[in-house]
Amino acid sequence: MPQPPQCAAWRVGVAVKRRVRVGVAWVVSIAIAGLVGWWASGEALTPPEDPLVVSEPVTYRVVTGEIGRSRTLVALAEWPSTAVVLNQASGTLTSIPGTGSAAVGDVLYMADERPVVAGLGAVPAYRDMKRGDEGEDVRQLQSMLVELGFLEKEPDGKFGSGTRTAVRAWQKSLAVTVDGTVVQGDIVWFPELPARYLLSDGLTVGAQLSGGEQIMLLGDEPRVWIPIGLEQRNQIPDQAQVRVSVADGVWEGVIAEVVALDVSEAGDFDLLLRAVTGGPICGMDCTAQIPAAGRSEYRVEIVLVPTVAGPVVPASAVITRPDGSSYITTADGEDLPVTVLGAQGSLLLVDGIEIGVDILVFGDGE
Repeated sequence: MPQPPQCAAWRVGVAVKRRVRVGVAWVVSIAIAGLVGWWASGEALTPPEDPLVVSEPVTYRVVTGEIGRSRTLVALAEWPSTAVVLNQASGTLTSIPGTGSAAVGDVLYMADERPVVAGLGAVPAYRDMKRGDEGEDVRQLQSMLVELGFLEKEPDGKFGSGTRTAVRAWQKSLAVTVDGTVVQGDIVWFPELPARYLLSDGLTVGAQLSGGEQIMLLGDEPRVWIPIGLEQRNQIPDQAQVRVSVADGVWEGVIAEVVALDVSEAGDFDLLLRAVTGGPICGMDCTAQIPAAGRSEYRVEIVLVPTVAGPVVPASAVITRPDGSSYITTADGEDLPVTVLGAQGSLLLVDGIEIGVDILVFGDGE
């Protein structure tokens, strides 16, 4: 069936419009592609920034500063045990008036409210001593009574009337029964006095004593050390200076000895600390600062690089010549030769320039 003339004309118009839209879209695409190509070619032809070009220098005024480096670790301290003596008293431990440091005649503790005192001698108590006894233990007793001022005769190891009189006077001073007989548990004989001592674990007020309980003798000075691993060992110089922080101040000393705890490659080490003069790092405060029992911990600063004071400048202000010499350019354009004394981060400690001089700092940064 033939189409009406108006329908044919409408279809021709629609086809023409479609061709026009397709043509316009193609032209626009070509234009965009051209612009992108032009930008890319421009970017490709733009030369890169010269990495050797340095930004404008800024001015810096030289100031006084300090350069150094340290590391904070933990130091341990304890009193080493050198010997053991034994209690011979029996009964209940009723009080401990002792301070942990004993001299001849000092009361260590009370058993059934009877004092147990410290005496100097190599023979341990093994019997009650009374008039008529003879032996080295009697001689030790006589020496103690002489030192305490209760006996005037030369010790001869014979318990006679003079010794008995001295014992009675000594017993009266202790407020115990005055009978002239020294009970086996009345005296603990130390190999040397004065001495620091520590009652063994469990010897507290109320404990039952049966004889044989240990009293540990402590060394003349405590052991103070820093425990470290292999990685830390490689970073800490031998004989480095140290500062140990304590309640009443600071102990200053050095790493006196490095003790390897095992031979493996990943072994641990102890850095033993002593005073610069070679004595205990705790000096005269050891007894007061370090408890007799257990280990104590302290904060310790290890000086890796000693602190030096002087003119401090940014590292970017120092120029090094091919021959190894260095110089700094002042704000007036003068080149001043300097010597680098130390470094910390981006700061250098230098010699050859005065405090307050304005210099040029090269490179990026404030």
